[in-house]
Amino acid sequence: EVERPFLWKFRSPAGTEQYLLGTIHVPDDRVLKLHERIDAALDRADSLFVEVAPADQPRQLAAITMADGRKGAD
Repeated sequence: EVERPFLWKFRSPAGTEQYLLGTIHVPDDRVLKLHERIDAALDRADSLFVEVAPADQPRQLAAITMADGRKGAD
């Protein structure tokens, strides 16, 4: 059980709350299951920026769905 995920919270100079999430890219359920703090931050997000390998962009962007139903490619 992960006690503290690699999730950093900070404020921009304009006062906007922002998060930076560190991930490990391995196919292991201990890594793939997001911590409740990460789920909560994603639920509050107005936008999401991700690092995606260029060859995988179309497939991965189509799989991203925001809480309000917007898709990553929208």
